[in-house]
Amino acid sequence: MTPHIGGSTLEAQNDIGRFVAGKIVDYRTRGITEMSVNIPNLTLQANPDARYRLCHIHRNMPGVLAAVNQTFATQGVNINGQILGTQAEVGYALTDIASELPVETVAALRAMTETVRLRVLELDSANA
Repeated sequence: MTPHIGGSTLEAQNDIGRFVAGKIVDYRTRGITEMSVNIPNLTLQANPDARYRLCHIHRNMPGVLAAVNQTFATQGVNINGQILGTQAEVGYALTDIASELPVETVAALRAMTETVRLRVLELDSANA
């Protein structure tokens, strides 16, 4: 008996490289974390009208999503689509916005004590 080494072939290594690169592109362009091991796995299909996607990594504590949504409401920002996932001490929320996104809204979200990282992506038909 010998161990299976099919993943060590040149073809398999090329396929794995393309697969991993595709996952990185998905995260960088759309905030998608499918198959991640250290952050919740989220996929949010963008509405064609969405202009911005906010990728909010935060401490997993009660009330964070409510505070995020209250910030949007206070600033008059309407949510177009949203999904939340948590894993141990980490929460990850993707929020799509179809309207303008005031600079004050982004600053308020970044200033939340629970926020670990916030990225704002501009969506277009190629990223949706």
